Amino acid sequence: MKIIKKIAGILIGLVLILIAGMFACMLIPGASDTVANWIQKGKNLSVEMQIPEGLMNRDDMEILSGYLIPEKTEEELAEEEQGGTEGSVDQETASENGSAQQDRPGTSTTVGSGGQNIPSSTATESGYQENATVYIAPNEEDLEIPSAVASLASYQPMTGKKTVVEEKEKEKLQKNLTKGDTGDGFDFDARMYPYYNMLDSAGQHLYRQIYANVNKNLYDFAPVESLGEEALKDVMSAYYNDHPESFWIDTAYGMKYTSDGTLIELVLGTNETAQNLGTAKSAFQSAAKKILDQVEEEDTSYEKEKKIHDALIKQVSYNKGAAMNQSAYSALVNGQSVCAGYARAYQYLLQQLDIPCYYCTGVAGENHAWNIVELEGDYYNVDSTWDDTNPNTHDYFNKTDREFFDDHMRKDLSVHLPPCNGTKYAEAEEKNKSEESSNQNVNLPTIGSTGTTSDHILYTMNDYFDDCYGWMLSIGKGNYEFQNIIVGETMLSQWYGAYSGSTYKQGFMDNVMDKIGATSCNLNMEINELQGNAYLITHHVSME
Repeated sequence: MKIIKKIAGILIGLVLILIAGMFACMLIPGASDTVANWIQKGKNLSVEMQIPEGLMNRDDMEILSGYLIPEKTEEELAEEEQGGTEGSVDQETASENGSAQQDRPGTSTTVGSGGQNIPSSTATESGYQENATVYIAPNEEDLEIPSAVASLASYQPMTGKKTVVEEKEKEKLQKNLTKGDTGDGFDFDARMYPYYNMLDSAGQHLYRQIYANVNKNLYDFAPVESLGEEALKDVMSAYYNDHPESFWIDTAYGMKYTSDGTLIELVLGTNETAQNLGTAKSAFQSAAKKILDQVEEEDTSYEKEKKIHDALIKQVSYNKGAAMNQSAYSALVNGQSVCAGYARAYQYLLQQLDIPCYYCTGVAGENHAWNIVELEGDYYNVDSTWDDTNPNTHDYFNKTDREFFDDHMRKDLSVHLPPCNGTKYAEAEEKNKSEESSNQNVNLPTIGSTGTTSDHILYTMNDYFDDCYGWMLSIGKGNYEFQNIIVGETMLSQWYGAYSGSTYKQGFMDNVMDKIGATSCNLNMEINELQGNAYLITHHVSME
């Protein structure tokens, strides 16, 4: 009898939960979807890639695919041996619980050093948010750094040394220390100097004073504004990040506060070029001119940008022990630097051509620096350091935030730089590579021979995901096939990584199955190489 009562109680409880769910569906917006997802069973999905032997094993592909398909751990290999598998990544079976609709991250507001409200956002657990209006940061622990460039980092953030002065020293400083030039006549356009415009009025006032005094060789002065340590660090970083031409200013600085918390003295650090600055400036400008002269005949900003990129990485060698390696001087004059030197030299050169180029800092395994470039109102990531390999490449040239999502993460003030969603000049580079290689594989089929229309010739993974989504949504359930073409070995590697991991699910598959109401899908793909560094993908779909 007791058992019957318990069973009855459980059944009544389940009925009450279902009734509550029904009321929630009627009363709470969006609750019906949540309840439906809770009840719905997982969707079955299987994917298989048929890749010609040797296509993904070529020497020029190993570097590209290596960071997208992480090497398996000893534990994973042991498990595969016990399960009788061969360790292949050609097939993946997944089960999705609940709705396949991708969640969108929320947008919050953070406060800059001087109190300016700046929108910020973070990535969802599932990955990058499309069409972001602010920078979307990946999870740092999820970054996977390509082995070929893993050691090419070493950016040093601004570091301040604080001293609290006694009353006697305070009086002495107040008597003898001057403000120098307050910089009140200066202003800095947001298009070329974004970091200045991240600060509030007090921060901008101190920034202008720093700029004016640096250009008068005054490095020890009474600040025009009293800021706290963190706010001061933001101002120092903003000035440093905006002005690569001040190559003699170091990343270290000193600050003195009184016992009541008033900033009374600011001391800027300098490197060895400050000892003979006239000669150093002449050498710096001469080295920059040699590169700038190479782009005089180029017509467009894109052509100039690319030629500067190629000339810079041809001239500079990566050397972690290079002198003054956080400065543009180390790259342009000495020809040896680390990521910071590459990025600041590239920034300076493009600034001379009136092309907005920003110094961007964050992490890529280690502390790392790269650039953000604006072309025709769109923004692109450029990592010239990672392109300086043997041979030199354009693998990290004019890339979107989505393409950098796996291995680059902005930090500090750089998160407030514009998001990089431009594709026009990323596609242009892939087209150039395609044309350059078209004569090297003349025995392969041409793009034209496939009968594929131009709408289905794709240069970015975002376009590929959209194309697959459009095909499958328009056809729906059933057994069918469709084709598209991807261009460039970088994209081939990204395509391979998308299916060997789970990026394709968030890219299009989850949403397709959700829209169609499918419970299972088998996707079998064949890939064939074409002329012009292009690849024809045939998708065989069985969806129920």
